[in-house]
Amino acid sequence: MTSWDAARDRVEKPSAYAATAIDLHLLVDRDADAVMVHSRPVGGRYLDRSTHPYGEAVPVPGRGIVLDTDPLTRFAR
Repeated sequence: MTSWDAARDRVEKPSAYAATAIDLHLLVDRDADAVMVHSRPVGGRYLDRSTHPYGEAVPVPGRGIVLDTDPLTRFAR
């Protein structure tokens, strides 16, 4: 979930997580009303990134599950 520090949430954290080979990073971006999926870390960055608006089904790579983001539409601006 995004905090008051947008640069940290959108740039620093994904970079740090990829650098330590965390294979998946999900971000609920309240400013964009979207869920961002970062996967496949290589060389300190995620090669695969996708953005899904609230309400869209979000497949989680390598997990065989799909997140239902429809409930998040209640919080959209």
